[in-house]
Amino acid sequence: EAFRPLLGETFVIVSYAVALTYVLVDSFDKSRKSPSGTPLPAFLDAFSWQIVASVAAPGFTINRVVRLVMAGLAAAGMEGLPETGALHYLPTAVGLAVIPLIVGPLDSLTEFVMDRTMRKWLGIEPGKVE
Repeated sequence: EAFRPLLGETFVIVSYAVALTYVLVDSFDKSRKSPSGTPLPAFLDAFSWQIVASVAAPGFTINRVVRLVMAGLAAAGMEGLPETGALHYLPTAVGLAVIPLIVGPLDSLTEFVMDRTMRKWLGIEPGKVE
């Protein structure tokens, strides 16, 4: 999402396809290694966690931050600057800079919500993720 202003929609779609492929492969791997002998709950847990914590929540958050920076530039009359200017890269730079700041809180929020919803439904004890 941070690169959307520079590289466009197609790049973002391809990056989501790559992320989804990783999520599927990781989920299958976790289900295969499930010590409980029941792979489906492990797959659903891993898939749900990865989709939310690694794809949807960060993607949405970064998209909104980038849009906010772009709106700020537009409000300041700096929209449409030449592609060689440093401010042209500012939305992407800020989008990338927030990644280390959002990872921990989004992971914790995902754990909190999943422990109280999906993991209960799957019979996975909170704190005992396979």
